[in-house]
Amino acid sequence: MLEEHEIYRDLAFPRHAGEGSARPYVFINMVASVDGRTAVEGKASGLGTAADRSVMRTLRSKSDAVMVGGGTLRAEKVSLGLDTDDPRPRPLAVIWTATGDVGLHCNLVRDPHQSLLVLLSEDADEGVERNLRDLAQVRRVPARAGAMIDTEKALQILKTEYGIDLLLCEGGPTLNHALISANL
Repeated sequence: MLEEHEIYRDLAFPRHAGEGSARPYVFINMVASVDGRTAVEGKASGLGTAADRSVMRTLRSKSDAVMVGGGTLRAEKVSLGLDTDDPRPRPLAVIWTATGDVGLHCNLVRDPHQSLLVLLSEDADEGVERNLRDLAQVRRVPARAGAMIDTEKALQILKTEYGIDLLLCEGGPTLNHALISANL
């Protein structure tokens, strides 16, 4: 039987995953209950075990960036980094948000060794962008109908402007649905 820290330790992505493509290779990691729920009382932190969290950190260590949606960050405290004593380079932390209402100062557990990028809809208010710039790099992204971010364009930006080849998406359900629905 594998120990927690050994799960996915030897995981290898397709050779040169994301290279030569206009967007990164995207993989999703999420937790769900047996009945398909992605949250308990509005929070995913009520689901999963220490082994699940260990797997999450292992998957993060294999990515160039880790992305979550604004709804996930509004709902609960989130860390997108590795263990504090882990010597490996940190993946870029990416927040995907249409409105910019994400609570970076109170709900994002910051890793001082990790850069933070907010992908913000071009339809969001200018004042929101100014406030976010105090805490993160902000990149405006074209919007689609309903003010949602153009997910394909966001991935292209991550690839071409930030050199992201392997992108781990940790949800939530809205972001995961946007990626899957667009065959991304």
